[in-house]
Amino acid sequence: MTLPSILNADAAAICALERQFSAGTYAKRDIALVRGSGVRVEDADGKTYIDGIAGIGVACLGHAHPDLTAAISDQAQTLVTAQEIVCSPLRAAAQQRVAASAGPDFNRVFFSNSGTEAVEAAIKFALYTTKRSR
Repeated sequence: MTLPSILNADAAAICALERQFSAGTYAKRDIALVRGSGVRVEDADGKTYIDGIAGIGVACLGHAHPDLTAAISDQAQTLVTAQEIVCSPLRAAAQQRVAASAGPDFNRVFFSNSGTEAVEAAIKFALYTTKRSR
């Protein structure tokens, strides 16, 4: 199937295609979500649902929130990413704000991409600050 035909396919066709090529890590429902707004999502067959999970990850503002989409668009037009090996004015400002709200005993900030990365970093930070090897 071509991308345009996949984007216009019904849920059954999309799910069949995904099951054909997916590694099968997660059991999936026969729902193919194609768009969302706020807490509501719509599948390829036009059926709407309430997203009680708030998306996966950091979608706590809901789907297609206008302020968030504008901020993402603005940033993407400026700089898509700034790796940790270089400095970033927005990251510096965010770190300062988080540190200030965390209290005087917490003056360092680490942003991570996932829970796994956050836990691994916390273990490394604990070992480093306590000077322990395990």
